[in-house]
Amino acid sequence: GGIWSDFFSEAHNYRLKCYYDTEQVDLADELDVSRYWKSGKYRKQNKFIHHWLKREIQALLLDEDVDIIVHHIVGAIDTLIRGWLKKDGEIPWETARKEFRSTVSEAAGPFLTGRAERFACELELFVASGLSIRAFDKVYTRHLGWKNGDTSDDD
Repeated sequence: GGIWSDFFSEAHNYRLKCYYDTEQVDLADELDVSRYWKSGKYRKQNKFIHHWLKREIQALLLDEDVDIIVHHIVGAIDTLIRGWLKKDGEIPWETARKEFRSTVSEAAGPFLTGRAERFACELELFVASGLSIRAFDKVYTRHLGWKNGDTSDDD
C-alpha cells in the first residue's frame, strides 16, 4: 500500500522526495555521463527507460495512469535518435546532449510544469548510467546519504 493509493510505493515516494527535498544531484562524474555521450551510446534506447519513466512520472503526478505521457516522451526520444542515425557523420556529443535534454524537457513540459528541466536531467543521469533501476537507486541514495531500503519495484 502507499501514501495516497495502492499503486504509490516506497520507490515512488523516494523519487518524489528526490525532486522536492534535494537540489539537482551531481552524479555526472560518478556515473561518467560524458563518456556515455562521447561513446555514442546515446544512439541506442535504454531497455529500462519505460519502467523508469513510468515510475518517475507516477511519482511526480501522483497518478497511476501515465502510459500516454510515457509513450509521448519515448516517442520524442525515438524520433530524436532516428534523426541522429540519418545524419551523415558524427554529431558533436555536446550537441547530442543538449538536444536530448531539450527534447525530453519539451515533451515532458506540458505534464510536468516547472519540473521538466530537472526531469530531463534526471533521465539523462539514468540512461547515461547504463544501470538497472535498482542499481541506479542504490547509487543515487548512497550519494544523498539516505538510508536505502530496497526502493525499487523492479529492475
